[in-house]
Amino acid sequence: MEGYRGCETITDPTRVGLFHRAFRLLQESAVYGPGAHALITEALHGWQFPPGLGR
Repeated sequence: MEGYRGCETITDPTRVGLFHRAFRLLQESAVYGPGAHALITEALHGWQFPPGLGR
């Protein structure tokens, strides 16, 4: 398995299992499609963008 940073390879079965479990748990709480759009929009509401970026 390649690590989330893309610069390491994990082959130890225990660590692979740990990452597998972590990503499975993250997947269960993931939001997709319109729900993700609404969540991001809500998070950005009132966000102060640095000069020259965003709105």
